[in-house]
Amino acid sequence: MTFLKDFSMRFSILRPAHRISTAMLANMLGMKTNGNITMIEKGQCYVALDKLNKLSEIFAIEISWLFRQSKVPYTENTMPRFEEIIRDFPISKNMRFIQYAPDYYQNYEDRIKFFSLQDRANIVFLMHYRNTLTALHPYLLNDNTKIKEQLNTAFSKLKEKLNSGTFAFRFRNVDIELEYIDQALNYILFNPKRITQDNENIIPSTVYIPPLYQIYDFQDGDELRNSWYKRPNDK
Repeated sequence: MTFLKDFSMRFSILRPAHRISTAMLANMLGMKTNGNITMIEKGQCYVALDKLNKLSEIFAIEISWLFRQSKVPYTENTMPRFEEIIRDFPISKNMRFIQYAPDYYQNYEDRIKFFSLQDRANIVFLMHYRNTLTALHPYLLNDNTKIKEQLNTAFSKLKEKLNSGTFAFRFRNVDIELEYIDQALNYILFNPKRITQDNENIIPSTVYIPPLYQIYDFQDGDELRNSWYKRPNDK
């Protein structure tokens, strides 16, 4: 199999797995038209080197995985660099992401205990998604309370949509699109099932919280799938 076919195979997994349109991915990569995305997914062209690096940053994935030179999309070696990129992305005009994130995310040593690599990659992706949307529509940053208002409505409704496959790639308007992103962020960052109390200390829960977005190349075989996505049983 050629590098182009290998790359297009892995590239074509990313967008549907993260439930975004070709137009949005083109915007996130700084491409002029979404036709370029379609051509890449069909194996008709490569992406430029700068776009390849940007793709890696957006999805927090290894470039070697994109070319099928590795079966593991996320590693601890590069994840902190991807996380550093998003720390100052705006949540509102007066708040940056790192100010909004919970304490157990802000500290690296805590982060690796409370969040899996998949969770952390999902957060990186969602912040790139949000940053692109608010750059296209700056007025979305005016309401600095909106993201906090999603906490009580996000979890079960969003998970039901994602699990049922009824989630649409297109939204009626950008306000609804931002609401979805914020619900997804809150589901990962503030899910109460993620933490538990030990005396006065907050510690990681033993409850397994499935990642919102999972990327997997089924041609890698069931053995990898079983090991890569193996997690404790729900309690």
